[in-house]
Amino acid sequence: MFFGAMDSPALMALIGDISPSEKRGITLGFFGTFTSILAIPVLFFTGVLFTVSHVLPFYANLSIGLLSLGFFVYAFVAKRPAGT
Repeated sequence: MFFGAMDSPALMALIGDISPSEKRGITLGFFGTFTSILAIPVLFFTGVLFTVSHVLPFYANLSIGLLSLGFFVYAFVAKRPAGT
């Protein structure tokens, strides 16, 4: 829940506005993929991290969110043609 649930529609609209129309669907689908896939085993890992230290789950959540954002930015910037 890196960005929060309340601003999700605004975030999707922003991503739709900044992405090219021919890649809009894959961009919107790609943005939520990593956080959805990583959410499957998160309860187990959060419990393990919480038993080690009470702050580790929060750092793990922050790092996963930043990693997802990094993948998104890399995919958005790396796929542009040379002249744009």
